[in-house]
Parts: sequence; C-alpha cells; structure tokens
Amino acid sequence: MVVIIVGRELAVTGLRSIASAQGFLLQASDLGKTKMVLQVCAGAVLIVGARHPYLKPLALLLLWLVGMRALVSAAREGHLEVVELLLKSGATVDVGASENWNAGITPLMVAASNGRLSVVKRLLTARACLEAKDIGYEDGGETPIHYAARGGNADVIKALAQAGAKINAKAKGGMTPL
Repeated sequence: MVVIIVGRELAVTGLRSIASAQGFLLQASDLGKTKMVLQVCAGAVLIVGARHPYLKPLALLLLWLVGMRALVSAAREGHLEVVELLLKSGATVDVGASENWNAGITPLMVAASNGRLSVVKRLLTARACLEAKDIGYEDGGETPIHYAARGGNADVIKALAQAGAKINAKAKGGMTPL
C-alpha cells in the first residue's frame, strides 16, 4: 500500500512538473491534501497494526475517514461512477452532516454547489437528506438547495425542489435560496 501511495505521489509530482513547464498550473485542493494525509496515516497504522493488534480500531477509523472524504470529493468533481461505487460499498450518503470537522457539509451540498446534476440525482435516489443543514463557519443552517442557488445551478435547484426540498428554507441569518 505504501508503495502505491508513494508511486502515485511521484507520478502526480512528475505530471505537475511537465504541466508547469508547458505553462499550466495544476493545483492540489485542500480536500485532496487532506485525503492524501489520511491515506498515508491509515497505511502506516495498518502496517504497524500488523504487529500491534490494539491499533486496529484506529486503522479502521482512519480508513473510514478516507472513505468519507472520497465520497465528498467524488461528489464535488462530478465523478458519478465513483459515487456509485462508494455507495454500493456502504458509504454513508449523508456523511459529514452535523460534523464539526466538515462544517456539516454533505456530499449532496457539494454536488449541488458545483452543478453536478447527475450526482445530485444519484444521491437523491440513495435517500440523501434534502434538509440537512451545515453548521457553517459564520451563520450556517444552509441546506443543499441553498448551495445550488449560491452556485447558480438552476437544473439542480429544479431537481431538489421536485424531490421535495423547501425553496423558502431559511438559514440562520434569514437567507433563503430564492
């Protein structure tokens, strides 16, 4: 596992160098960096855990966090096949809801914000919560339809409204999606 992670990191670094030489900038997102750190930590704990079984719960927790980040990342980027695979593998559709580490942001909110209509529809068929509210860094209380409205994604707003999202839902500061 460590060889795969290190090999991946070398490949990404090499590709970034080539792109940079051609005048392109390929930035890593904070979500991707967090996922990578979690993967490395999970791999290290799994390896050490082979000799120290009491570390198995920590390894499982880290792997769970990697899976959570994977669903949020796939939803954000619109990777429907990855979302499908993760859901079939048991990923929690509303992962992140009411969790401080993620400001309560769910995969549905991320997909709605980025206009990923096919992912939004798949998450809805998996029974994602339409009324999940983020805990925000300032006001909070926004639902997936707020995220779609802020992103200007009319098709996503329509899909969420048809699924039963409240178009007049108020966030803590009184803001509505309209």
